[in-house]
Amino acid sequence: MSLTENLRQGVVAHALTVPSAPTVGTPVVLDTNVILDLIFWNDPQVAPIREALAARRITVLRDDETMIELAEVLSRPHFLGDEPQALEAVRAWCAQTAHIDRDLIEAANDHISVRCRDPLDQKFLVLTLAGKAPLLVTKDKLVLKAGKKMTRYGTLTVKPDGVTEAFRQLGICAN
Repeated sequence: MSLTENLRQGVVAHALTVPSAPTVGTPVVLDTNVILDLIFWNDPQVAPIREALAARRITVLRDDETMIELAEVLSRPHFLGDEPQALEAVRAWCAQTAHIDRDLIEAANDHISVRCRDPLDQKFLVLTLAGKAPLLVTKDKLVLKAGKKMTRYGTLTVKPDGVTEAFRQLGICAN
């Protein structure tokens, strides 16, 4: 069994079984690199996201595929380097976020007209549509480019340094 399959099974069996956080505030989607900035790097650039999450002004959305990707990245040697630690980190993240049902993901995937040139990143656009999130935060150039078309679904797509302005536009108060 491959590492990816082991991680997939571990995430499904142990991390995704964690109850979702209550959906309060504005739903937001974060790509994997932004999540890493929050939970691994503790990057000050994502402080507005951390503060809004702690104050329950936003709820970060997740689905199975985004959490499997997070576990894969965290299990790499230059991150946690350990599958059980990666699964525990994903489990902790799942407790702070709201899970979007697979049925909603599949329906959004069938409906979405915006395509990312990197098919591995399409999941973030689909999750955004499925969760009716008005904000997608990413550092990925191809997601940003495709995200410009997400305005047709009422979604702003921004880099982390644009979050404060996006929060202002969406009425998510800074304090």
